[in-house]
Amino acid sequence: MGGASVDLARWLAEVAPSLDDRDDGPGRHELTDEQWALVGPLLPEPKPIGRPPRPNRQVLNGVLWLLRTGAPWRDLPRERFGPYTTVYTRFAEWRREGIFDEVVEHLLGVLNEASKID
Repeated sequence: MGGASVDLARWLAEVAPSLDDRDDGPGRHELTDEQWALVGPLLPEPKPIGRPPRPNRQVLNGVLWLLRTGAPWRDLPRERFGPYTTVYTRFAEWRREGIFDEVVEHLLGVLNEASKID
């Protein structure tokens, strides 16, 4: 039985790509342009070490994909979001530096100004 499930998983990975691998715009786990306009400016620019850094939007979309799917870091689709190690490193930096707290505070302020919070 184990071999059959491995073969099925391999077939699905090769023949039936997920919706997130489409090239027709953002996947369902990714920020829209409007959402990115609210959040993007709050993220610090990546440190240019060695290779050109991955864009913050791509990295944040990878973090959101992981949070929404519950998948382990190693299962992050590299083609869409880059190496999981890059996404994890940036996530850990943002968490350590309190960036996510700042993003939440900013978004709460935006919603409050729009009278969308009681």
